[in-house]
Amino acid sequence: MASTTKQSMKKVPINKKQRRCKWWDNQCSSAVSELETSARGEEQAATLGCLQSAIRAARRSLGDSICALATPTNVHKLTKWYQDKRDLPLPPLKANSRTTTIPDNQAQMLRDTFFPATAPPADSLSPLGVPHHPTRTHQRITAAKINLAVSSSNNNSALGAFGSNYHLLKWFHNALPNVVLDLLTHVLSLDSTPSAYVMLWL
Repeated sequence: MASTTKQSMKKVPINKKQRRCKWWDNQCSSAVSELETSARGEEQAATLGCLQSAIRAARRSLGDSICALATPTNVHKLTKWYQDKRDLPLPPLKANSRTTTIPDNQAQMLRDTFFPATAPPADSLSPLGVPHHPTRTHQRITAAKINLAVSSSNNNSALGAFGSNYHLLKWFHNALPNVVLDLLTHVLSLDSTPSAYVMLWL
């Protein structure tokens, strides 16, 4: 029965893998054989150079053949060898309750979406589509806030001569509190940040 099965059934090769590199040809295989049998030294370096040249020539030949046969309609079919895939499906695109997988229709859909024939009206008051929000008024500065900020400062906060400025600021505020309050209030009326003026003053 075993002999009858062998004679009647078609032999199917198992685990017969194709070449991993589609550009590999007989010249590359011959160069590898010569490299394995070559002696060390200058002869091995020469055969290694021949192998590199054969590989470059084989890859260039495959690329030239693909470029010669490539057209806008079959370019995806010609490049499917990249990962040994049977096909290279494109992801579907959806826009305006319409779905398409055809490359030409997808190109038209992308063009209509990102480059419309009629440009939408531009709103100069809302650049980049961000609505303009009115600015919030500054909070009023009080003498209590200044006392809290000055009392928490320390002469050791800055090294060298700059540390003495905190002591001078405390003395000035204790002697003339209204002057500091009026100065910072006037800075707020100019739509500026009082902290910048205080640091400049220090």
